[in-house]
Amino acid sequence: MAKFVTCLLMTLIAAQAFAAEPKPTPKGGTLDRAGAQACADLNSQIGRDIDAFNREVKKENALVDEMNALRKELPELEKLVDPDNKDQMALYQGKVDRHNALVTQINAIRNDLKAREEATNALKTRFNARCAGRLFRQDDVKRPKTGR
Repeated sequence: MAKFVTCLLMTLIAAQAFAAEPKPTPKGGTLDRAGAQACADLNSQIGRDIDAFNREVKKENALVDEMNALRKELPELEKLVDPDNKDQMALYQGKVDRHNALVTQINAIRNDLKAREEATNALKTRFNARCAGRLFRQDDVKRPKTGR
């Protein structure tokens, strides 16, 4: 019985010592319900933007692969084409036109990707300034049913 009482007292003393220790306060404090939801929504938007960015990169990669295949094919085809043969010239010119269209399309996608990246980085900066390191109650955040 004496050992039990001693163990109980030591446990109570240790618990009291830990309870007296101040808990670290995160930068910025605790978010209210509206702030927590705004941060969750912002985080979801960032996730959707990243997903859309990645889909565009895959699309751009497929176009680059097609363009590179044409770049390899065109010099070889040019050697075989008879300039006086309209059908061969039309086939060759069609491939040149497709290559040029791919270059234009890839450049447009790359410009779009750059703009998307800048917009997503701005959202991340906003999230970090307003939300990172702040506490919130899980009950204050409605989780989206789909997406992130």
